[in-house]
Amino acid sequence: MRKNVLDESLRMTSVLFREMFGDPAVNPRNWPKVSVSHFVEQLEGGLSIVGLDDANSRNRVLKISAVTSGEFLSRESKSLPESYHPPSAHFIRPGDLLFSRANTEELVGATCYVFESPNNLVLPDKIWRFVWHEGIEIEPLFVLHLFAQPAIRQQLSGLATGSGGSMKNIPKSRLFPLKVIFPDPSLQEVFAARALGLRSHVHRARVAQDDLNQVINALTGSAFSGERSRAWRLRSSAADVKQQSPRPLRVKFTESAAEQRPWQSQTHRQWLISQTSEFQHSVRFALQEWKGSFVPTEDMESFIESRPIDGLAGHEDHIKRALNQLAGLGLIARICIPNESGDYVTAYRGLREDELSRVDDLDAVKRALEDY
Repeated sequence: MRKNVLDESLRMTSVLFREMFGDPAVNPRNWPKVSVSHFVEQLEGGLSIVGLDDANSRNRVLKISAVTSGEFLSRESKSLPESYHPPSAHFIRPGDLLFSRANTEELVGATCYVFESPNNLVLPDKIWRFVWHEGIEIEPLFVLHLFAQPAIRQQLSGLATGSGGSMKNIPKSRLFPLKVIFPDPSLQEVFAARALGLRSHVHRARVAQDDLNQVINALTGSAFSGERSRAWRLRSSAADVKQQSPRPLRVKFTESAAEQRPWQSQTHRQWLISQTSEFQHSVRFALQEWKGSFVPTEDMESFIESRPIDGLAGHEDHIKRALNQLAGLGLIARICIPNESGDYVTAYRGLREDELSRVDDLDAVKRALEDY
């Protein structure tokens, strides 16, 4: 799933590139063409150091596979000998644009951008870092996706040399003269901003998928282990005892059924809040300020009277609909409570402090499933 999401991100960004700049091989919009050396001053690489299988080493050197997917994979690295002290210029830094100068004919020239990285990763000899000319405005994310275009990838493969075997190499003397389109820097910046927006969208989808996978794995594990069957028997036994007991005439309002738990990260939740309508935002804020612990659907009038919502006084159905939508998004909790007659009714409340952080461990998932 993670690979599919990454592939979709690269595909969407490639479509965006074509819409803004056209096919760089055909250049239908007649952008100026410059050599790579016009905006790249030098290509920095590391040394040929044999990596070790030592997880406790202080520094690590990148493998070629760290860049070949188009996404920087910091885990694709090997330990460096403790006796080797890399120069400061060889360490990977966020904002670097990396280029694989040696690989198979299909993968040579693969490029990736470093959005974040541990501070102990070092360049190998087969990966270059672009060093930009001072005074030349250039957007690294534009260059990243320019070099990912099929026509440019084909040209990069054509620059590679090597006889026999599967490993090919691109010399600096061949890369620097390569002619590529060079749109106005302001357009490059617009493209970079939109590409980052697409990446952010994909990241949120990835987080949501990871959360969903945790829940699915926990459900599957508890089902096969018999934990859920045992919990069901215990609840059934408790229900039988309750039926034999006389029902009290009045019951204190307490939460007695599991709410719909929002399995989201804080980043995802904040994004959802920003997407809600002004009315949904007003309803959510009113619920947070409501002095009662929760709002039963049977007592909406008290809620509306105490927390008036502009323009919809008396329109309970609109407010109920907004509450249901917010609960479905995981921005508030929808619960069941007993009313004064002992019958269970739907109610809503704001999220508790412990619900405002992402669930990262399966123990928390299993605890929630005990009330499922």
